[in-house]
Amino acid sequence: MQTLIVWAIVVVCVVYASWSLMPAAWRRALARRLLGWPGLGRWRAVQRAAGGGGAGCSGCGDCGEAPIQVVRRPR
Repeated sequence: MQTLIVWAIVVVCVVYASWSLMPAAWRRALARRLLGWPGLGRWRAVQRAAGGGGAGCSGCGDCGEAPIQVVRRPR
């Protein structure tokens, strides 16, 4: 029984490390596939990874050209 618990912990750690270190494009593609699986589509990490860009939008081309604001710190 102890061996099964250790194996389960190791598997969970491998999955977590693989997900964390996976390139973002691979993670998004995998997350989009996992969204269709029953039960996995409700996980917040899968939903977040399946989304678009990191800013909560669908990509960099959506914003258009935004002016750059320079903010100087007071001395």
